[in-house]
Amino acid sequence: MDWKPSERKLAGFSEAWLFFLGMIGAPWWAWRGYWVVAAVFWVLAVLVRGVGLWRPSYLKPLFVGMTLVSWPIGVVVSWSAMALFYFGVITPVAIVFRLIGRDALKRKFDRDATTYWEACRVDRGGTERYLKQF
Repeated sequence: MDWKPSERKLAGFSEAWLFFLGMIGAPWWAWRGYWVVAAVFWVLAVLVRGVGLWRPSYLKPLFVGMTLVSWPIGVVVSWSAMALFYFGVITPVAIVFRLIGRDALKRKFDRDATTYWEACRVDRGGTERYLKQF
């Protein structure tokens, strides 16, 4: 969490307010017929952007407050997205691999094997290949 945002970050924060309140929020409320709410959003957007241009440091309490309010939302959404990806993608792929018997790491126990050693493939490119990794 950024407790000491830079002036540049605070100016960008004021731009975000101008965009979301003035160009998305206010027209949406105006379209629904709530002109007073739309006017308040437009005034608030222009006011915050003006402060962001004039003295961005004045926006620090607002920035930190909004960060504290949105932090739990970000935690819940990120954990939900990771869980959805794990249980929706990784787990089904692992189940399919298990069903078809895929063993890419060759971890199955072989009672007849005397050793699990695998011979190394030697690349005969010479010592200059060490300088050309890619």
